[in-house]
Amino acid sequence: MDIEYIFNFITLVEEKNFIKAADKLFMSQSSLSRQINKLENELGIHLINHKKRTVELTKAGKICLAEFKEIAEVYNRMNTKISEIKSGYHGSLKICYYETLEFKRIANALCCLNNKYPQLKSYLYNEKFSHHISSLMNDETDIIVTLACETDKLENVEYETLLENKLKIVVPNNHKLAQKKSVSFSDLNNEKFIAYNQKLSPGFHDCFVNMCINHGFYPNVVKYAKTMEDAIVYAGMGIGICLGTTTSKAKSLKLTHFLDVEAEDDTNKFNWVMAWKKNNPNPFIKLYIQELLN
Repeated sequence: MDIEYIFNFITLVEEKNFIKAADKLFMSQSSLSRQINKLENELGIHLINHKKRTVELTKAGKICLAEFKEIAEVYNRMNTKISEIKSGYHGSLKICYYETLEFKRIANALCCLNNKYPQLKSYLYNEKFSHHISSLMNDETDIIVTLACETDKLENVEYETLLENKLKIVVPNNHKLAQKKSVSFSDLNNEKFIAYNQKLSPGFHDCFVNMCINHGFYPNVVKYAKTMEDAIVYAGMGIGICLGTTTSKAKSLKLTHFLDVEAEDDTNKFNWVMAWKKNNPNPFIKLYIQELLN
C-alpha cells in the first residue's frame, strides 16, 4: 500500500472536493481519482460514495480514515526521529555491563557511534549482575550486557546474542584435575565448589546447579564469592566456578589452573546477551547494536 495514497486520501476528505484537494496536492484531478481507485481496489472496498458530487465517506471509508490517520501520525513521527538522528539528534545512551566482559569491544562500538553522532551523550558503567536487571526494568539504563540466564524470565525485553562462553573451573596447581586439559561433569562429582553469590546472580547460580543436576549430582558449594575473581582466588578451598570472560584478568595467578568443562549436549554453555526493553523509544539502541555486531 502506497503511503502517498493514504496521505492524499486524508487530504481529499479534509477538502471534501476533488478539485480543491488536487490543487492543494499540486496534481491533476484525474491523477488523484486514479490514486483513490487504486487504494479502493487494493482494499477491496469503496471508501467514498462515487455517485455523489461532493466527497462522502462510506461506512468502511469512515473506519479506514481513522486508521489511516494513525498510520500517517506514526509515519510522520518516524520521519521526524530519522531527521533528528541525521542532523545530530541530542540524545543519550546508557549501557550497563559486567566488568569481566571484554570491555574493548563494547567501548569501541560506543566510540564509533559517538563519532557518527557527536551530539550523543553516552554513559558506560559496570555493575554486578543483580543491579543489571533492576536498572533496566526501572529505566535507569537503556542496554544491559549480561548473561542470558539472568534475563530469561523478563517480559517485554528484546535480546541480541553477543558471544558464547563455556563453563570453566579453576583449581590449584596441586589438585588432581590440574594435569587435565579439560574435564567432564562426571569428573566434578564429589568435589567442593566455590560459586558466585546466589543473591548477586541468581540466574547464573541456578544454571550451574541445573547443569550439575542434569549430569547426575548436586554441587557441594562450600563458599560463595562476591565476584567471579574472588571465586578464582578462593580456589584453594575447592573448585572455583567461572566463565571464559573472567579468566583473562586472572591468568596472572600462577598458583591456579583453568579448565574447560566439556559436555556433548552443550549444557556447559552460557550466552552473553545485550538486552533492552521493547517499549524503549531511544533510537540509539538499535544503532549501537548495529555498531557492536559489525
